[in-house]
Amino acid sequence: MSQMLEQFLDGDTEGAWEQARNLGPAAFSDDYSSDVRALAIETARRVDRNVDRLISQLDHLQFRFAEPERAHVRPVRNVSDRLRQLESSLGTLIGEPAPVPTILWVLAEYVGEVVLLGSAERWSPPTYQFDDLEPGVSATYADPLAIFVLSGLELAEGDFADPSYLEQQAGDGMPPELLIAPDRFHKANHSGGSQTIDWPSWSPDPILRDANRRGQPKLTVVQYLRESFEWGGFPGFADYPDSAPTADIEFLAADLEPI
Repeated sequence: MSQMLEQFLDGDTEGAWEQARNLGPAAFSDDYSSDVRALAIETARRVDRNVDRLISQLDHLQFRFAEPERAHVRPVRNVSDRLRQLESSLGTLIGEPAPVPTILWVLAEYVGEVVLLGSAERWSPPTYQFDDLEPGVSATYADPLAIFVLSGLELAEGDFADPSYLEQQAGDGMPPELLIAPDRFHKANHSGGSQTIDWPSWSPDPILRDANRRGQPKLTVVQYLRESFEWGGFPGFADYPDSAPTADIEFLAADLEPI
């Protein structure tokens, strides 16, 4: 068993991932890639179980999913082959071969797609702007958990094939981006943007843009998932403590596995 995985299993989950991140590009080398992947697999397995538990608990709260068919979509067949194809394609399109970050690769393999957008009927304000809300009612930005790595890579393949996209990103002083989820505004069904990572990142656990709370440092993908589970799948409530349904958050977060 690798030291990082052993550290993770012993309860120092952040310390284990800090070690992995500190490796930088070496995390993808023959010396370390197997150890980092083992850490990511255990993390993803916990994410998968946590998501299933959250959905079950949300059902108890009579949560109204905005897209119930997408709440948790299992990985597609031959997902590893598809990831390899996309990894190669993106490298070719930008002229810089680079690996899919380890945590994203393993989330695609072991978790699939997660979209917990919606609201419990008793939450006031609600966390999603359904069309049938009373006039004047506006959803709050609870940032419900959403992950869709494979479709994000497929979208990036289309974007990177468009020279105007790459030119615009370069003109704005920005690298190409990989979309992982909508941002907190878009998740509430308001006008918004996306949570993205820079491409290439050369990190096993890259920074997730527009995922941090107000006034806080930027979060990596794993750090964001950890904070999300600590808030029962709705970490945006940390910015709105006065309107947060505290008892329901505690109910949702109870017994989730640490990552």
